[in-house]
Amino acid sequence: MTPQLRLKLPYFQAIASGAKTVEGRLKKPELAALQPGDLIEFISEDDRTMRAEVVYNKEYRSFREMLLQEGIARCLPGLSNLEEGIQIYHSFPGYKAKEKELGVLGIGIRVI
Repeated sequence: MTPQLRLKLPYFQAIASGAKTVEGRLKKPELAALQPGDLIEFISEDDRTMRAEVVYNKEYRSFREMLLQEGIARCLPGLSNLEEGIQIYHSFPGYKAKEKELGVLGIGIRVI
């Protein structure tokens, strides 16, 4: 089954334009199981959809580690400040509290 991930409009647009090539998420079982070639459906706040192919799926201990390894620009285009990037991920409901418990995924994506 293709996972459906909701995104705020700026991130949806960044993926659609090809600027955002890594989706950072908590390491939940259904996302941790993604393999190269699998599909993800992204849904924007205004209910537009697009599909992307998983290029790779890497595990990290924290959003800090993910941003350092993947590069801030690939995860959060237009941002260059590491601390701001971490704050953005921590602003999503439950992300800060569950980061240490679950871990983090950096999912490399390509729009199809």
